[in-house]
Amino acid sequence: MTGNIESNYLIYESPDKKIKFAIDEIKSLEYYSSYGRWSGWYSFERYRFCKIILKDKGEIIITSIMIYKIERAVEKLIAIKANKNLKVVAFILNCYRL
Repeated sequence: MTGNIESNYLIYESPDKKIKFAIDEIKSLEYYSSYGRWSGWYSFERYRFCKIILKDKGEIIITSIMIYKIERAVEKLIAIKANKNLKVVAFILNCYRL
């Protein structure tokens, strides 16, 4: 995902799709994380992801096991504070490819 606050838009790009949307179209930012630290559930500390929810009910999920504070990176990119959701195990449900 690329973009910035000054340009007021983001671009989500996959091998077969490119979607451009205005930051104003974002309804909320949800952050999901497992309690996980050294829990034995994961081989890599804990799992976390962010979900950008658009006003038209579309969703974009951003996940990485390489970025420690992924919510901070996304909050900085779109200038929206994330709603934090802690789960025993964080799952991505009802996911579809754009």
